[in-house]
Amino acid sequence: ITPDGRIGLVGAPPACFLLCLYGDLLGGRAWREPFALPSGAVLGIVNAWQYYEGGVRFPFLAPPLLREPVRPFFGVYAYPRPIAHFELLLDWLNSREPDSLQSALDLGTGCGVIALTLKIVAGIDCVVASDISPNAVLGAKLEFGRQGLEDLEVVHSDLFEHLDGRQFDLIVFNPPWVPLLQITSTSDEHTKEQVPRSALDLGNFYPEDLFDRFFAGLPQMLRPGGAAVILFSNHALARGYVDHHPIEAAFSRSAPLPDLHLEVLAKKPLDAEGRRRRTGRTQAGPSMQQPPDDPVAELWHVRKV
Repeated sequence: ITPDGRIGLVGAPPACFLLCLYGDLLGGRAWREPFALPSGAVLGIVNAWQYYEGGVRFPFLAPPLLREPVRPFFGVYAYPRPIAHFELLLDWLNSREPDSLQSALDLGTGCGVIALTLKIVAGIDCVVASDISPNAVLGAKLEFGRQGLEDLEVVHSDLFEHLDGRQFDLIVFNPPWVPLLQITSTSDEHTKEQVPRSALDLGNFYPEDLFDRFFAGLPQMLRPGGAAVILFSNHALARGYVDHHPIEAAFSRSAPLPDLHLEVLAKKPLDAEGRRRRTGRTQAGPSMQQPPDDPVAELWHVRKV
């Protein structure tokens, strides 16, 4: 890697995240010796920069709603497919009475798509975005600034950890759909290599206690009459990664919660492109009926009574 943050190979593609991520190690007085990264890490940075430079367009945030495409920061999950779970959220928001939601929390904001939807599409006055990943927090702040929405607040928080004392009319939670691999004494080296090693990886995999902690902290975060919407999928259950649906199982373990009512309000098939993203399986063409063993997007509704 050259002192000005370029890959030191003829014809190498741009990887401008290098200066942002490793600027303290490149150039100036900090430059003491050649700086090297594993080839896999460099390829990841190159791919991430291409996503950032080109931007990602979501149909429900097309102009004039959003003047620029979303530009996901390095290490933040952002794909234009699937969007079935976003469509379920839009349907739910459209079913609400106008002005019934004055405040909302986008829990696990990632690249900020849901926070932007709550602010621009739903017209919610006070929207807060939070994430455990420092890259997601930085990326969301930059994104909201680019879109002229500096009043969108971003908080670095593991679930509700740094949101004490605040309550919301609506909390939208879009967690990863795939469980975090658990290392045991019999785990092979391939399995160990796939285990996430930092908070960046938690944008793709959920830890075993995630939903238990979510339900434990949720009652204190909702205003009277407030609601939480969980955008999820039965992907892990359908593929045999888990034996029970993690949301139902965690809610059962958290009982009794007499002031919370949980139900799955809607399900929607994933389109063919979205299914390839999540499962690696191709489909010959669109189908009008979803086979029972295929993953679907789900909208779970938690109401504070």
